[in-house]
Formats: sequence, structure tokens, C-alpha cells
Amino acid sequence: MTRSPNPVPSIRRLARPLIAAALLSGLSGCGYFWGDEDDPLEGTRIPVRQIASATAAVSGSAPLPTPQPVAIWPQDGGGANRVAGHPAGSIAMERLWSVSIGAGSDSESRVTAAPVATADRIYALDAAAQVTAVGADGRVIWRSDLTPEDEDGRDGFGGGLALTGGSLIETLQRRSMAIEPAGCPAT
Repeated sequence: MTRSPNPVPSIRRLARPLIAAALLSGLSGCGYFWGDEDDPLEGTRIPVRQIASATAAVSGSAPLPTPQPVAIWPQDGGGANRVAGHPAGSIAMERLWSVSIGAGSDSESRVTAAPVATADRIYALDAAAQVTAVGADGRVIWRSDLTPEDEDGRDGFGGGLALTGGSLIETLQRRSMAIEPAGCPAT
């Protein structure tokens, strides 16, 4: 009876050079063997952060645009582009009031929505799907529970608020709705 040759040693002999070739070709694409001598883009590079830091060190202040008054804060980050700019405000800040907006974050649910504001109201979504409207004086104007009838407010997670066209837009647990801020009942 004749034995067939063992295929394992021949596979190993082939695998080693193939693995080495794959590694070398991968490294050559990174410029490991041949350095990138040319800059990928033409022009002079200016380190922006260093210039701003140097200007601040010399003048004592960072170069900022002219402060602008901010009457509304319709979305997280200030607006759709998430650029708040340079809001005008008092140098000396102090707490004028503090109010609870409802359920806070815990091990089962989180506050995920940043508050939004008009000139005279602040709207906040708590961890249990309740929206609260607070006046500029810190007085709670109304609260509205947005939990669907067949669910617990702490069952879901994630939500957001935005203001547009006089409506408060709320997203929560796979759905969105528009709330007319003036029409919500006080509680």
C-alpha cells in the first residue's frame, strides 16, 4: 500500500512567502520603504492654532469676532450649523434662579436632550419623557408628559428638542411631534 504525501508541509511552504509578500506590499503603500518627499498639496502651511496662541500671548486676548446678542437658542449647539459664534453677555455671571426640569439621569435612563430657548422661555426634556417650559424668571409655565399610553417614560431612551416656526419639535423613541408652546396646559 502506497502512502500519499502529507499536504501540510507543502501548504506551510506556500503560506509563508504569501504572508510575507502581503505584509511587504501593505507596508509599501504606507511609504515605509519610499518616503513621501513631496507635499501632497502645494502652498504654505500656516499653523492656525499657534498664530492664535501667539496673538493672545502678545495682545493679552484671543482674536474673536464682535460679540452678538443671542435672543434664541433653537437647537442643541445654538443652531443647525452648531456654531454659536461669539455670544454677547456679562463678564460677571451669577445664578439668578434654579428649577428642576423633572427626572434626572440614572442607571436606567438618561437626559439626552440639550435645552432650547426663545427670548422668554426655556424648554427642557427630562429622562422620563416630560417636557418642561420655564419662563425667563425661573417660573415653571407648563409640563407635558410625552410618554405613549402603552409605555413607561423610562422604558425608552434618547430624545431631542428644537424650535422652528413657532413650534417646539420633540423627537422621542422613534417618533416626532410638534408642540405649540403657547397651547400647552400649565400643571
